[in-house]
Amino acid sequence: MQSIDFKDDALKEALKIIGYLFVISLIMERAIEVFLSTWRGGEADLKDLEINRLTVQLNELTNANKKSNEINKIKKELKSLNKKRTEYRIKSREIALWTGLIFGIIVGAIGIHTLGAIVNLDKVDNIPQKTTFKIVDIILTGSVLAGGSEAINKIMKVYTNYMKATADIAKDKAKGKST
Repeated sequence: MQSIDFKDDALKEALKIIGYLFVISLIMERAIEVFLSTWRGGEADLKDLEINRLTVQLNELTNANKKSNEINKIKKELKSLNKKRTEYRIKSREIALWTGLIFGIIVGAIGIHTLGAIVNLDKVDNIPQKTTFKIVDIILTGSVLAGGSEAINKIMKVYTNYMKATADIAKDKAKGKST
């Protein structure tokens, strides 16, 4: 197995690719949101309306000191409906995550790579190693994009904090030498 070298400008390229991935993830998130809203939004709204209706009904019965049998029946129905709504939301998030992963892998497969932007593969002669690297890069890119813009923003913050700390250390060393 041949060692893989980073490009000379890997840190600059990393920041650039993180920015590109951020923009792509915003576009993907919006597309997935439209897709899910079109497909599943109506049913979610109906569940919310029913929950609101039952909540109002429960409040009215409670305020009017009605029979506890009626109140208990509505509480049970409301609990069941809230559970169904939660399960529905979980399923929607699951669909969104899988859709994001698939879209992200497709984006990686068409040539937008996370690791490929910072690593020099030109010197690698080992074809299986190069192929494996590219597959891992595609999956990694897809996973990063599936994590969404918030996750990429966190990565960007870690990077900028690291670069600031490095610059501060260099500045402090330079001040120490000049005094």
